Amino acid sequence: MQDALFTSKTEHWCTPEEFLVPLRKMGLIGLDPCSNPQSTVGAMKNFCFPEDNGLLLPWGGYGGQTYVNPPYGRKLMAWSDKIVHEAKLLVPIVALTPARTDTKWCQQLLNACTEALFWKGRLKFIDPENPGKQQSAPFPSLVTYFGEDPKNFQSAFSSNGIFMSR
Repeated sequence: MQDALFTSKTEHWCTPEEFLVPLRKMGLIGLDPCSNPQSTVGAMKNFCFPEDNGLLLPWGGYGGQTYVNPPYGRKLMAWSDKIVHEAKLLVPIVALTPARTDTKWCQQLLNACTEALFWKGRLKFIDPENPGKQQSAPFPSLVTYFGEDPKNFQSAFSSNGIFMSR
């Protein structure tokens, strides 16, 4: 299972509802720049690869927050760079990534974010080829928030893990 999850077989593992519930408590999801045809995020605007490349397009102007669940693997440094760049343009962002604190991209996110949350337990991602099936991630998850309303982030995710304030 671990070999199949987050391998090059597919980059389109879908965000589980257990994560989307607190995310939606924060308010409107204006943009999902890492979307896929099976996504249940419900953003106002979706960038789906390969038609749209969220790494190349601007993220501002969609209202609400931008939710980023990037493809896990070698592309995480590029997504980390993009998240930090867009956050500097005052785009509010919630990003869900593996908690790999020994990596350059993870340290970059932690150093730049307003708040961070280490998710309690392992998230079960949705198999895009079989939406009724979930797979537990073989790693812990990190949620980083970039924005001007950390109290809203804390309130929405208060029962989901341990916060790290900056």
